[in-house]
Amino acid sequence: MGKIRELPVHVANQIAAGEVVERPASVVKELVENALDAGANSLEIRLHNGGKSLIEVRDNGEGIAMEDLELSILPHATSKIYDEEDLSSINSLGFRGEALASISAVSHLIITSRPEGQEQGWRVAVSFGRDRQFVPAGCPRGTTVQVRDLFLEVPARLKFLKARQTELSRCLKVIRAFAVCWPEVSFSVSNEKRQIFRGTPGRQGIERLTPLFGTEILESMCEISGQADGMSFEGFLASPEEVRLSSRHMYFFLNRRLITSPLIWKAVNEALRGRIVKGNFPAGVLFIDMEPELVDVNVHPSKSEVRFQRPELVYRMLYNGIKRPFSASVNLCEEPVSDSISNERVQSEIPFSTQGRTLKGDFVAEEAERAYESVANAKVQPPGLDNQGQVRIIGQFARSYILAEIGERLLVFDQHAAHEALLFKRLLNEIKDKGIVKKEPLVFPHLFTVNTSMMENLDKIREILAGLGLEVIVFGQRELAIKAIPVYLSGVSDAKYTAQEIVCQLLENPHRSGHEALRECISRMACSMAIKAKCALHKEQMASLVEDCLSEGVSSCPHGRPIMKQIDLGQMEREFFRQ
Repeated sequence: MGKIRELPVHVANQIAAGEVVERPASVVKELVENALDAGANSLEIRLHNGGKSLIEVRDNGEGIAMEDLELSILPHATSKIYDEEDLSSINSLGFRGEALASISAVSHLIITSRPEGQEQGWRVAVSFGRDRQFVPAGCPRGTTVQVRDLFLEVPARLKFLKARQTELSRCLKVIRAFAVCWPEVSFSVSNEKRQIFRGTPGRQGIERLTPLFGTEILESMCEISGQADGMSFEGFLASPEEVRLSSRHMYFFLNRRLITSPLIWKAVNEALRGRIVKGNFPAGVLFIDMEPELVDVNVHPSKSEVRFQRPELVYRMLYNGIKRPFSASVNLCEEPVSDSISNERVQSEIPFSTQGRTLKGDFVAEEAERAYESVANAKVQPPGLDNQGQVRIIGQFARSYILAEIGERLLVFDQHAAHEALLFKRLLNEIKDKGIVKKEPLVFPHLFTVNTSMMENLDKIREILAGLGLEVIVFGQRELAIKAIPVYLSGVSDAKYTAQEIVCQLLENPHRSGHEALRECISRMACSMAIKAKCALHKEQMASLVEDCLSEGVSSCPHGRPIMKQIDLGQMEREFFRQ
């Protein structure tokens, strides 16, 4: 007797269900999508034990006819596509015909439905893929789906479910997302017979985000939008000061479908680079619309992953639309506020100089102009420092922070971030004015290994590399060699590895525009060239750095970290109970 045998149908369905039904929230998502596809404008969702014991979704949609109800729980049975051509233009939320069949394989499933115009409704019931029953039933127009005892007969899956409150929270997050993307639909959710959420239809504009964020953070949100061929987007982003410690506060909707996308995340992160500290995340919502033929939503059974036909166009549309409102200029008095600091400089160690370093050509001049706008034009005067008198350097703390006094305020500067911010601004200014960066040949080429996909992107970034003073050649099947580096990096201890990191960053994301790539590369150069923490400074060096930061209006490093914090006298006196 052979070793290979065909699995029982209910066992095969239980295995397949693992791709669609991960937890109660997955069931809620699939059932709500079906209800919305049926044209429902009112959904009542009932949960028990966080959805583990009961999930019930009742809608007032078009209902399911008797002849279709029995078919609805069979694998790959669907009313939303008919042939392979339909897969290239999908407008519905559900279409694969897997949801109900998968749910019925891992639960007690009951579907009761009556279409409009029919006096009699029908009910189909199935228990873990077995014991199918089909009977007439009295019911209102629409469909009610009950899912009981999820994974009860699949202990390998049941043990991975979390506590009741955790599963309930995940179900609510899914429903709140639908309420935001379908503001014309009424959502009502109860748990243990107590109503816990009600999505009131009719909210427009930023008010529609209330189910996800509440009302407090909405006040800090900025409206964003953009468009390209066959696609557009609108949305809202909280100000960079309203950052979060996880990515779960950022939502992407594509054609009213909640999705995940590394490409979209990349566009968001690059557009906000320098405004949000690494390790923090933005909060907001993007609503993206595009022609169905421009996106493949048939990538994964959960339908949350998508593949774009024109990823570069999507990236640029999102990047430009997000970055635009955060690049508005703010007027700043250019007069320095630290007249008492000596004008003498320690030129060899703190200030940036390009003496003897010739720049020629104009390849990156235009891109530098665009990258420079967000730095030179977005200067922010630290509050309360104007007309406050002379700056006095107190000293250095932990060989990393410069302490200074102005008026009745104590200023604390991060010396590395401050110097990095200055170098970054001045480097961009030099390149904007003079063009291509002169390169300096390496005595011995620097070799490093990259993956195959990165090798394929090398031709796409050659012009950018040349404009930045980087000469890179293919050395082997997966090896590259850096033969020349920018003159700016000469003298930096880790110059070759800094150049390698810049090349790898460009290879990983060749869709970025020239000014994005330039900004990232100059940022990395500035970081390598800046004085480091734990470096002892003379008082004159500290004075020079503080004066330059204040007079040139830099407020944060390219990575978004603030260069200075201040404490006023009133705050200090309150801490010591003098007020």
